[in-house]
Amino acid sequence: MSEEKNIDPRERGEVEVRFGRSAHELSLARQVGSSYFGELQRSELLGTLERLATRTQEPLFSIQREGVLLSVGAVEVHKVLEISNGRASLTASHARHKLKTESPLEPGKTYEMVIDPATNEVRWARQTDKAARELGGPVVHSTEPIKKLRAVPRKKASEFFDIVRRQPHIPFQYPANGCWARAHEMCRIIERHLDADPTDVVAKVWHYAGAGTELSARSNNTPECKVEWSYHVAPVVQQDDELWVIDPSMFDEPVPLDRWRQAQNPDNSTLAYSTWSVYFRNSKGVESAEAPYEAESDMQEMRAKLYGQIYARGPLPYKCP
Repeated sequence: MSEEKNIDPRERGEVEVRFGRSAHELSLARQVGSSYFGELQRSELLGTLERLATRTQEPLFSIQREGVLLSVGAVEVHKVLEISNGRASLTASHARHKLKTESPLEPGKTYEMVIDPATNEVRWARQTDKAARELGGPVVHSTEPIKKLRAVPRKKASEFFDIVRRQPHIPFQYPANGCWARAHEMCRIIERHLDADPTDVVAKVWHYAGAGTELSARSNNTPECKVEWSYHVAPVVQQDDELWVIDPSMFDEPVPLDRWRQAQNPDNSTLAYSTWSVYFRNSKGVESAEAPYEAESDMQEMRAKLYGQIYARGPLPYKCP
């Protein structure tokens, strides 16, 4: 058998990026998704993408190679924050994005981008004068968020975990991006609906990659079998003298803080904490509150990315070693 026959069809030939305002313009109904889903399911998946494109006023895209659909989604606008090791950190994203564009990108500049939701690879970019979205609203300040936490028994922490992971609107099955919105919604549910005491029972732990590195975690919810992040955030509760993390995107139960951190392959990484009401905290410690409806809007976007990944790459989970 020749070596050529062992090459994945997705790796053959030239990549073609197409743009359109609807799935019909991209001829997606006849693409790979049709082999996985029935007509109504395909229509629902593609309708979600079209609504995202309408809300963001950006076109849809498809990435194809030799007639094989690689990716589908909506064009995004981001400012490049930093580039190292062929990967970029972007505004409004906690992922590390591999750069596979024809022209190099420059930190500090804003681009319209085609980002593969399955791999977080930037496949196409064009510099733009459009404003890149920044996460969060008004600047706020946390004061000793961990010291103010009321301790809970292990059984209560497990109850919190079991309830939040069952909420269908939180896209835990898309760990590639959007952790800040998932964490905020989990905290809101715990504080506003599951715990009647006015004293905070949950805070947030922020984990930042070291300079020139990225965090990485294994996941069978992505075709790459791992995700790479510039930072990650999740709710944290206090049990006796130990902190436990609630993160259904990574685990099936609450886990001690150090286990959560080590599962992200840290290399000179740092931890920081904030009150649960902080929507975004950057690596320099600047904190901001949630803008109106921001968490729900961000979760809608991540659900659309998940649907785009499934349409192009098939249903979850993926076969991982």
